[in-house]
Amino acid sequence: MIASTLQRELQPIVLPSGRKLAFAEYGNPNGQSSFVANRTILDYAKDVRVLSQHLNLQRFGILGVSSGAHYALACARTLPKERLSGVGILSGMGTYEKTDIELVPMPSRATGWLARNVPRVLRMVTNAFVAGLRRIVKWKWVQKRLDQIVQDAKQYKNEWEKDALGAPTQEETDERWTPKASRERLLNALFEPFHQGSNGVVKEAALVSQPWGFRLEEIENTVTIWHGAKDTNAPIEWIRAMARKIPGAVLNEYEEDTHGSMVKHVNAVFGSLIHEVDEDYIGEAPHMTLIHRHRATSPVKVRSL
Repeated sequence: MIASTLQRELQPIVLPSGRKLAFAEYGNPNGQSSFVANRTILDYAKDVRVLSQHLNLQRFGILGVSSGAHYALACARTLPKERLSGVGILSGMGTYEKTDIELVPMPSRATGWLARNVPRVLRMVTNAFVAGLRRIVKWKWVQKRLDQIVQDAKQYKNEWEKDALGAPTQEETDERWTPKASRERLLNALFEPFHQGSNGVVKEAALVSQPWGFRLEEIENTVTIWHGAKDTNAPIEWIRAMARKIPGAVLNEYEEDTHGSMVKHVNAVFGSLIHEVDEDYIGEAPHMTLIHRHRATSPVKVRSL
């Protein structure tokens, strides 16, 4: 399998609860981490703490993407400032609190209701959907479209590296970086959540659509949010409402971007988080300057909350 050549050897660790957490330096495509039926969002922060100790990471940052936002915020709530350099959220999802529920898109509300009340039905629907999607991605015109998406991402990557580094890094030319290999990596990432079936995905939908186990107002670590103003999966009003509850949060709104197109800014986001680690500029203006330096193709607004 081509993607497997990009992965480091599987490195499992045993958590204090006795569960096994499997990880690799650049992600593991084999889905070997244990499914836990009764886990909570705050449990994730505990796992991150154990993993960081195992890797001997004295100081690190967290980036939550899409529905990973609530896990990143759990880390922001529970991990100590001396360990956590900063927390970023890219195209994140908001809360389902009563005060915000009208801002939640109806499909997300419906999915959450099904996950909490009739999870078996949602699992059946999800399994059927994923099975159909696996067939569709084998169609030639779909593969051509995916190849174009990958090519556009590479082009943006080169432009960012030219801007940030003076010149793009030399692209590898072996079989790992062919269009087919790049497409396979993209599909591996897409289907990874369903490697062990839909149990984990349905559990996830139930977790995010009910109280998270902590209040956003209790967060003391710095949180920076990057979000597209034209995002329909997670409307910007929903994210603004969440950001207002997080003390000291910085919300960067990209006026022309959607949920999916924000991925083209990921290098700027990483650059910001790395800058925070290197310079310890947590929650201050320098990382905003860094975003503008990356010549974002979509206008950026820094919103005061």
